Amino acid sequence: MTGKGRPTDFLAKTRYSTIWAYNRAGDLLWRSHLPGGYRTAHQARPMDIDGDGVDEIMAGYALLNSDGSVRWVYRSQTCDQKRGHLDCARLFRRGEDPKDTRIVLTCCGANNIAVVNGLGEPVWEKPGHHFESVDVGRVLPDRETNQIVVDIDHRPRNESPLWVFDEDGAHVGQIMTVYCRHHGLVDWTGDGVSEVVVGHGSGVYGHRGERICTLDVTPPEEGMDRGAMILHVGDMDGDGVPDVAISSSDAVYVFRNEKGRPPKGAVPLGSGPNYTLY
Repeated sequence: MTGKGRPTDFLAKTRYSTIWAYNRAGDLLWRSHLPGGYRTAHQARPMDIDGDGVDEIMAGYALLNSDGSVRWVYRSQTCDQKRGHLDCARLFRRGEDPKDTRIVLTCCGANNIAVVNGLGEPVWEKPGHHFESVDVGRVLPDRETNQIVVDIDHRPRNESPLWVFDEDGAHVGQIMTVYCRHHGLVDWTGDGVSEVVVGHGSGVYGHRGERICTLDVTPPEEGMDRGAMILHVGDMDGDGVPDVAISSSDAVYVFRNEKGRPPKGAVPLGSGPNYTLY
């Protein structure tokens, strides 16, 4: 947020009301309460939407400038945004003009997924399901552009779907799992296309929706939180290739990606900043 050319600042927040921004020395930069008049998101997401080298913050339904002022507020055309809050925001593509930028948003409680441009204007919206976390990447080998992978929560066990959308909002794929709340993308086979890794059940899924391997994770002991199988993707061994880690209530399991290729650009060591869901 202070334009150092790399992440040097940090955000702290209450669950749904207030965000504070600090620099590396711990000096308060700004405070935002109910940004844009709405609750905060689970993840206050930094993203440079205009390429000026300074991060804006998707703080909820409001995008904040680097100084904490409101740049714009997303206004849905299909859902009641007062129901719940923004769950997840991911930068799908940054354009040279903000109108060409695309940001994926999920509306927790309001049951909606949307893509907006860099001005906050809806490009498309798909209401009707409790969409949660979003991954952006190329998971379909017959398409050259990225897709959107999103889970649908609050569903019966064994009926937990991951949906795949293309940039225009067409529903182009589905993976059905026992429980898919925590997921990520990684090229596990080295073919240049990302596989989908799901924390619960430790499954790696190919582009046809089939499980191609199962990671060796011991389920939590009886009495522990058996649903907390959180997935992390990042370079865990310093070779430039993204690896996978799964954390349960009582252990962390790290798996080296032995066939994957280094992607374009550097991969953060570990799981990088801003990996937590909450």
